[in-house]
Amino acid sequence: MYQGIESQGGHKKGMIYSLYFIVLVLFGNYTLLNVFLAIAVDNLANAQELTAAEEEQVEEDKEKQLQELEKEMEALQVSDGSPPRMDMGPSSPTRKNKKKEDEKKDDEDDIPDGPKPMLPYSSMFILSPTNPIRRAAHWVVNLHYFDFFIMVVISLSSIALAAEDPVEEESTRNKILNHFDYAFTGVFTIEMLLKVVDLGIILHPGSYLREFWNIMDAVVVICAAVSFDYAEFAFLALFMMEMWIKVYALGPRIYFESSFNRFDCVVISGSIFEVIWSEVKGGSFGLSVLRALRLLRIFKVTKYWSSLRNLVISLLNSMRSIISLLFLLFLFILIFALLGMQLFGGH
Repeated sequence: MYQGIESQGGHKKGMIYSLYFIVLVLFGNYTLLNVFLAIAVDNLANAQELTAAEEEQVEEDKEKQLQELEKEMEALQVSDGSPPRMDMGPSSPTRKNKKKEDEKKDDEDDIPDGPKPMLPYSSMFILSPTNPIRRAAHWVVNLHYFDFFIMVVISLSSIALAAEDPVEEESTRNKILNHFDYAFTGVFTIEMLLKVVDLGIILHPGSYLREFWNIMDAVVVICAAVSFDYAEFAFLALFMMEMWIKVYALGPRIYFESSFNRFDCVVISGSIFEVIWSEVKGGSFGLSVLRALRLLRIFKVTKYWSSLRNLVISLLNSMRSIISLLFLLFLFILIFALLGMQLFGGH
């Protein structure tokens, strides 16, 4: 931590960078890792218990329905004057096994085979489900190896980000890696455009921006493109125009009721602040932040890895319950820090 502060200008300018190490130690080393493992194990155990309980409840409901059906049949036979039917008694193991096999077979029959069907809506009002361009995009997106190819590109992009030289930004290694970054951004942009052509943007159910993971992909791709100097002002002008049109059409109150619109406004406001900052200070603070957002590409893996996505969602849902634990941990660290200053300060 002290070396990081000294490398950024010493105690006068680099003290703010100590927050990174404090958050890393508090959330990463002491809390987040252990809590993540505990939550993952607990959620998996609860999921297994719930699955077993649901299966037992389904079996009990079926037995009750079968008994009620037998009673109704006996009542009908008695009313017709025929001798009452004997109780069938509990189902034999053979009958139960056969029933389970039939149900399993029916469930397997219900699973759709083949590629995912195309949405029956017009994409962006111009591409109908029979449009050859949209059909080609749908075919590419649903290829068996398409997701695998994207995961490989994500892995290579993460390796390239880790290999960058943080000290000499104009080093030969960084210049070479920048060319790879252009290629990776191009691949992710093509992926986003193909999905937009296939699914549409946002207006109909199932469209691209109706899913959280697609929103995150779009933000990462756009931030990576904006980090290229020549595209910054063009994207900013386009997004500002889109925001003001929505505000004018819907009104401020209705516009800000949507969480997506609020997120969009924050991103645009941050971009405007970055432009003003670069003009006043003449630095590259904003571009560095936007380039740092390329690290969010790693989270694209959770979109294609269902078990990892479930763990991330469980962790996010459990953050509220551990806020008090984090505050208690902060108090303990603060107490011992003050105690250390009193005992060892100045020695």
